Amino acid sequence: MPASSEKLRNLAIIGGQGTGKTSLVEAFLYQAKLINKMGSVTQGNTLSDYDQIEKKRGFSINPSLFHLPWRDHKINLLDGPGFTDFILRIRALLRVAETALMVVTPSTLTGSETRKAWQYAREEKAFPLIFLNKMDEETVDFSELTSGIEKEFSSFCLPLQIPLTSAKSEESTGW
Repeated sequence: MPASSEKLRNLAIIGGQGTGKTSLVEAFLYQAKLINKMGSVTQGNTLSDYDQIEKKRGFSINPSLFHLPWRDHKINLLDGPGFTDFILRIRALLRVAETALMVVTPSTLTGSETRKAWQYAREEKAFPLIFLNKMDEETVDFSELTSGIEKEFSSFCLPLQIPLTSAKSEESTGW
């Protein structure tokens, strides 16, 4: 039975190239027990990257759609490409999405693809959430990252989850 519009959520997963959007979608599908093994972008066996060129090049060209159940809701996951030549394609996803989950890494925080994805989300009025990925890189400082996000995107930034350790120091952050 199709979900009523009150029980349907559209989540556009956007961001720059190589931030882990497709891997995050695989993790969502795996955690929802919709797949029994996560695919890998480098191995060319993710559900999102179905085109032979995507598999060969190791990045998404086409948007892809998946859905998963959550409580009594249906969530549509809209996985968008991040490569500069194809990033305009995320606009179509954002037009139907209530929420834009922008995946960023410490190295892509201030990149042009990230800025463009943020701009499109704001223009299409999709509520933006930022997902910090690859936080285990050696030089990552969570405080610097959140300050950078506030400076780059919004004067108000509220972390929903704070890392217990810093990859930089391997010590507890005190939270």
